[in-house]
Amino acid sequence: MAKLDTEPFKIAVRREFAFLIDELGFAEIPAPEQMNEFSVWFANDATRLVVESINWGLNARVALGRSGAVDAFENYDLLDYVAVHSPESQIDAESRPAGALNQLAAMATILREHAAPVLQGDFALFASVQKIVDRRSIDLKKNR
Repeated sequence: MAKLDTEPFKIAVRREFAFLIDELGFAEIPAPEQMNEFSVWFANDATRLVVESINWGLNARVALGRSGAVDAFENYDLLDYVAVHSPESQIDAESRPAGALNQLAAMATILREHAAPVLQGDFALFASVQKIVDRRSIDLKKNR
């Protein structure tokens, strides 16, 4: 089986999310083995972000959590965080352009505009984000 070319995605992520490094003191870090090869990982002393292509390239996703051990990473979806931080914004997955590459600029803007606290190491809203994750899990189990 031919290996898929991850470089176009990674180059686009690095371009759109360069502000993390240039302005906020993040660094790109290596992704752990066995993780999504279509991902770029960033971290500073407090916060880790993972920008990844999901759904076979149909969508991009930004995951948020604390720096530290990978197995302790919260892996909260940026859009769930925004739903708690800025509920009036009405940002949802359906309003994004089609294709992971096309979504990166929008996701970088959303991150910059709505997630400044977590980028600076303020995780106060994570408990509320976890409630969204828990509700989604319960709903998925009910619909099986």
